[in-house]
Amino acid sequence: MNAAFLAAIADRPDDDLPRLVYADWLDENGDPARAEFIRTQIELAKLPDTDPRRPELEAREDELLTPHKSEWGLPEFRGQSQVMYRGFVERVNVSAEWLIARSRSLNASGPLRSLRVFAASRFIARLAEVPGLARFEELDLTGTSFAGADDVREFFSTAKLEKLHSLVLRNSNFVEGEELAALADTPVAPRLKSLDVSGNRIADAGARVLAERPEFGGLETLIFRADELEPYSCVHASGAAALADSTTLTRLRSLDLSDHYIGDAGLQRLVNSPHAERLERLGVEYNEIGEIGSSGILEVVESSRLANLRELYFGGNRLDRIGAEALAGWPHLERMTTVDLRDCPLSDAVRATLMRSEWAGKFIL
Repeated sequence: MNAAFLAAIADRPDDDLPRLVYADWLDENGDPARAEFIRTQIELAKLPDTDPRRPELEAREDELLTPHKSEWGLPEFRGQSQVMYRGFVERVNVSAEWLIARSRSLNASGPLRSLRVFAASRFIARLAEVPGLARFEELDLTGTSFAGADDVREFFSTAKLEKLHSLVLRNSNFVEGEELAALADTPVAPRLKSLDVSGNRIADAGARVLAERPEFGGLETLIFRADELEPYSCVHASGAAALADSTTLTRLRSLDLSDHYIGDAGLQRLVNSPHAERLERLGVEYNEIGEIGSSGILEVVESSRLANLRELYFGGNRLDRIGAEALAGWPHLERMTTVDLRDCPLSDAVRATLMRSEWAGKFIL
């Protein structure tokens, strides 16, 4: 691979132009398959998940990559899981033990900027000492069981994570707000734009910590799906209200509270919050919304705060005829890309009402 091109791509990782220039050079120098693969992945990165062009492009992506996966991957991570995005390896998935033993691998050339580390619970202190972590913008520690708030505070204060802006801590043994408060005490928290703490027993107390600590004020994406937690470990209407009333979480563009128990009251507070004006994606699947009527979905339709909303994930909740009529006639549907209603127990009449909408193609049933 041409070192000069690779350096230019690494220097401007969010810019498609250096990648496309390299693709042109590959065409001119006898490697049309690699060139087409780069262009195909760049095109896919621009398309929403529901775009009808995706299946054909994804099939072509797989045809091109399958015979060349080893050749186009990073040799430093041969045998490890590597994820290519926009034509180049940007993410690697490795065990903590492997990474600690081969930390020099993190010096690999190119736009590598996302790291998933698994089986890290026993190695968390040693992992914090790996110098190459400083290059990563995204860190996924799913399944890492931290031994309390002090353990969280120590790791994120010690590890060199100066570029980190996206953090995944799914199923990490967080309880209510203690570990989140410890995270807020570290240099990492103010830099975060995306945080995923799904599967942790955060409950309403944890939601309040996220809402109240100013260190989380940079978050644009907040994900904490319950992932089948016990009801007492989930977020309820009061937790949703804390998020809605937050003076800190004012930049949220994507919020996912799926599988909790916020109900109609919690949804009402969220969609009428002043901060809802920035929301582009809202996930409230399986939240017992609509159990006692249509107020939840009516609040969505009647809210004046959702001008930027493009994706609504409402599956697993109830939608009666009144709610369906309101949703089917919602003028904002024209600007939506997705209204996901999968697993909603829809009667034939409700389904027919939705299908009569001018924008029925936006519904996923």
